[in-house]
Amino acid sequence: MTGAKPPFANDETSHADGPAWQLALREMRAFIWRSKFWTIIGGASVTAALAGPFYTLERLSFPARLIYWSFIAIASGILMTFLSMLMRRIASQYGMHWLPTALIAGALGVLPTMVVIFVANLLSGRDLGPPEFWGLFPYVSVPLVLITVLVKAMIKDPEPPAPAAEQPTEMSTEGSTEQPTQVFTELSTEVPPTETLEQPALLFSKLPATLGREIVSLQAKDHYIEVTTPLGSALVLMRLTDAEQDLTTLPGMRVHRSWWVSLPHVERIEKGASGPELRMTTGQIIPVARGQRASVRDALAQR
Repeated sequence: MTGAKPPFANDETSHADGPAWQLALREMRAFIWRSKFWTIIGGASVTAALAGPFYTLERLSFPARLIYWSFIAIASGILMTFLSMLMRRIASQYGMHWLPTALIAGALGVLPTMVVIFVANLLSGRDLGPPEFWGLFPYVSVPLVLITVLVKAMIKDPEPPAPAAEQPTEMSTEGSTEQPTQVFTELSTEVPPTETLEQPALLFSKLPATLGREIVSLQAKDHYIEVTTPLGSALVLMRLTDAEQDLTTLPGMRVHRSWWVSLPHVERIEKGASGPELRMTTGQIIPVARGQRASVRDALAQR
């Protein structure tokens, strides 16, 4: 994989320990890569286009309504995803209950969502005057806050792990490559709760507590491994072979000489220039070694 080198696990400037808004932005970017997000957006857009609320049924054709509501659904969906994850982060940092933070996230999203609707109307040839614009407030605020609270109530936040002391380890010189992709086939992305699995002690003793305990992938980089979780990534001074031994109780496998992946976090297989590659729930593209292709397909089919 190319790109900027992630921070070391013991680096105080690690983005895993950064401001809440940066962490929320990372989570949002990973989430909107998922097919589930676009399935929800697409369903909401088509439903609204067919129903034609706010007088769009009378003044717009179906294609125009579909564009109109798709614009609103995408913009407001990304906005509310970010606000929800931001308030989730703040709640975790300050030990707050999820309900007030969900209410705050919904309230913060009301005015920006109204602006999105105003822009959509402007682009469709209808300029909302001040009375009509503020008249949207009850029709936007109540559903938006209620939906935010209901979604938050259905999502259980993971318990943060307790930090552990760092231990010395050996080094590795393994590397990796990344190839361009095209979609090959879709796979299930249901991730089982990690609380029921035995967690490796040595590897997690080297990670910042803010990264959590749900590993998505490990990549060998010179004398380190890059550990990626849904909350971020960090470089750890440890050999990939040693980390792999710690991960024998988890549902994952080595797919390349430089990569170990968590099978539940494989979103789909893609056909790259040099063969099959894995797209992870974090948006990573991971090559599959020629000798591992059959084993990877079998493992994904059985998960």
